[in-house]
Amino acid sequence: MHILTVCSGNICRSPMAEYLLRQALETQRISRTDITISSAGILHLQPRPIDPTCAELLSEDGIDASAFRSTICTPSMVREADLVLCFEHEHLDDLLRDAPLALRHTFLFTDFANLCDSDMQQGGPEGSTAQERLQCLIDDAPLMRPLMPRAEEIPDPHRHDRATYELAHRLIANAAMRIAAAIAPASIPQHA
Repeated sequence: MHILTVCSGNICRSPMAEYLLRQALETQRISRTDITISSAGILHLQPRPIDPTCAELLSEDGIDASAFRSTICTPSMVREADLVLCFEHEHLDDLLRDAPLALRHTFLFTDFANLCDSDMQQGGPEGSTAQERLQCLIDDAPLMRPLMPRAEEIPDPHRHDRATYELAHRLIANAAMRIAAAIAPASIPQHA
């Protein structure tokens, strides 16, 4: 399965989400081949490296993002992803205008984390693999979305003070850990 994170320029929030979600999945022992993650931006900018402050914050997490280059989001990327996570309602509107059938698998990052929390409170998603559990969460979303609180946007830290970058980083890292915990297969008890 493939997760696509999308923000405006693909230099701050979506690359942080890509790397932090990948790290959170690895912490849950979910293989990079089971669930792949990439990121893109809705603005049509030339490829650029990750924002230096985002790179510093990721480096503090033990993540090297020096090889990162931004990518422009295309409607086919949105349609082909199994799950699309973005950061503002405006991103949702832009993505769904060009790929309306992606509504079923496109969420605000915090909204999907809230959905994961809610599902975990009810016993967790069904499935014995990370892919099955992720698909279950996506499939259950139409039933659960109306019961969820309004998701918070994660503000764009680009060209703001370090505190704004740290806030975005903290919100993304928290949501990434919640998502990874929900799709991690339950441990099978070992017999002595």
